[in-house]
Amino acid sequence: IKNKQTVEIGQEQQINYERLVELNPDVIMVFGIDASSTSSINKMQTLGLKVVLNAEYMENHPLGKAEWIKFIAAFYNEDAKAAAIFDSIENTYLSLVKLTQQVKNKPTVFTGMPWNGAWHVPGAKSYQAQLFKDAGANYLWKDGNKSEASIIKSKEIIIDEAFSADFWINLNSYKSIAEVVAFDKKFATFKAIKDNNLFNNDKRLTPNFGNDYWESGVVNHQVVLADLIKIFHPELIEHEFYYYQKLGE
Repeated sequence: IKNKQTVEIGQEQQINYERLVELNPDVIMVFGIDASSTSSINKMQTLGLKVVLNAEYMENHPLGKAEWIKFIAAFYNEDAKAAAIFDSIENTYLSLVKLTQQVKNKPTVFTGMPWNGAWHVPGAKSYQAQLFKDAGANYLWKDGNKSEASIIKSKEIIIDEAFSADFWINLNSYKSIAEVVAFDKKFATFKAIKDNNLFNNDKRLTPNFGNDYWESGVVNHQVVLADLIKIFHPELIEHEFYYYQKLGE
């Protein structure tokens, strides 16, 4: 980016197709969300551009997401290297899961903060729900739905259902308990706040506030899992937080 080798071509409905054709890339890696994505992809193909779909974000298991490193490696003829990296990730992840298999006390956990009146939380079949299970926690909404993506709940329902939860994590950009309570004074009565058990996945931010959890974390779920075990069962692991940190007061 600093050397001006990266070119801005827009996003979603504002793609500069003329600039894209002018650049004539060997391949364009895309992902699809809705009809507008399909329209953009079809347009690129109509223009003679080579398009490949990356569907890593649809995986419902952390190791499934990490395994897409093999997909990326195929474009660089680095299949063996990617396989070795993934094997290391998988072995470490599974060894961490063994730490929590015999855990009797599984603390309850919920996630997120409201946005425009709605509260997006991971579905019961999502990779995040799987992470909580593997870390020895009891995710509040692990039952009652089969969604692999997020589900939406109203703030009122969250307040009712999460009132007694042991842990509250992944609180968007909130930096302190005071900020969370300032958003809604009802939160001050939550057990997680009273016990000072709020953790956010924002320990590693770039100068422009890019969050490394959503970048390197995609292929380092063994590190994410170690962080979560440290949160829920610190007695089981010697580990320094990498992506997570505790919210101050």
